[in-house]
Amino acid sequence: MLDTEDQSKIIVEVVAAALNGMEKLGLSREDALNGILSQISVQVELSALEHAIDLNKKYRDLLK
Repeated sequence: MLDTEDQSKIIVEVVAAALNGMEKLGLSREDALNGILSQISVQVELSALEHAIDLNKKYRDLLK
């Protein structure tokens, strides 16, 4: 069983690879991110989305 840190690393790598692949197919990074988010949002519980909003508020400015 993977610990939380290892799970996080795998998720970051998979998302980066997905974004890279989508960009190579012609999508902008923003469109690729929005597409991934849309697919995830319909598959997770509302509480996961609420947690994601909290993370966005807390960390989004660090990426600018």
